[in-house]
Amino acid sequence: DQRHEFGQALVQEVGAGAEGSDAVRHGGVRAGDPRQRQDLVGLGVGGAGLVRRGGHARPVAGVGGDRWDDGAMARPASLSGFPEWLPAGRVVEQHVLDALRRTFELHGFAGIETRAVEPLTDLLRKGETSKEVYVLHRLQEELAQQDAADAGRPRGERPEDPAKRLGLHFDLTVPFARYVLEHAGHLAFPFKRYQIQKVWRGERPQDGRFREFTQADVDVVGDGTLAFHHEVDLPLVMAEALGGLDVGRIQVRVNNRKVAQGFYEAIGLGDVDAVLRVVDKLDKI
Repeated sequence: DQRHEFGQALVQEVGAGAEGSDAVRHGGVRAGDPRQRQDLVGLGVGGAGLVRRGGHARPVAGVGGDRWDDGAMARPASLSGFPEWLPAGRVVEQHVLDALRRTFELHGFAGIETRAVEPLTDLLRKGETSKEVYVLHRLQEELAQQDAADAGRPRGERPEDPAKRLGLHFDLTVPFARYVLEHAGHLAFPFKRYQIQKVWRGERPQDGRFREFTQADVDVVGDGTLAFHHEVDLPLVMAEALGGLDVGRIQVRVNNRKVAQGFYEAIGLGDVDAVLRVVDKLDKI
């Protein structure tokens, strides 16, 4: 049938090895020497099929997908802290995110998306978060360092400038601050923004805490001064957004860091920032 013919045109195996010099890519499925074509059992666009080799069939992904050999690869272990939703859970997640977007946009917030990485120096400005940052390294550099060591040659110089090192953002505050500074000439202030995006934290996973999760932020940024009514608008928007999700009673707690900071300084505490961090976590202990 048409699926069979279409699949035969896309799915071919490289008999000489997965990295054969004659290998090319077609829609995410590797193709090789036409003389080494295998019989396709069945393939649908975006679906899964079977490729027969040596008398046994193995599954392959559809167009744009990857392949796997069920007989040669062990069942993969899940990574703690990196959740993956089943389709039913994904539907719920999409419903929640769509509801949040609608509420934010109705209140005049513009959606943005920032890059996943930031200079390490910017990410570490929040102090104690260094243990949470996933740092990016090029594998080629690591392999070159290892090859030099194995050959007895001096290892190459590693860049000492931390500004050149990159890390995955652990929240959306640092990327947003950089975004505003970088694009200030193209933004209208006060700038009302919402951002729903993945973040990564290299901490120990536990109940309700993950290494990869989606964060939803709303903020208002002014140029110099900002009207006080925005301080009232934000908790109202958050209450409306959460109240529309049918998750039960919503309670918004409001505090002011300046009040707590002034109190701690007045009673003679030295490291006020450390005290504030501890107090902030009291309701999580």
